[in-house]
Amino acid sequence: MAATCVKHVNVSGVASKEIRDVLRSMPVTTLQGSYYSAPVTKAEFLAAELLGK
Repeated sequence: MAATCVKHVNVSGVASKEIRDVLRSMPVTTLQGSYYSAPVTKAEFLAAELLGK
C-alpha cells in the first residue's frame, strides 16, 4: 500500500538474509538494518563518508 502512495519505501530492521529475501520481492526502495551493518556512531559514519567507503 505504501508504494502506491509514495515514491520511495525504506525498510529498517533487516536482521537476516531470509527477511532481506522476502522484502526484495516487494516494492521496497531501500533496506537497512543489522544484516548490512552494525550500528555506527555519527563520527564513524561521517569518517566513512569522507573516505568514500
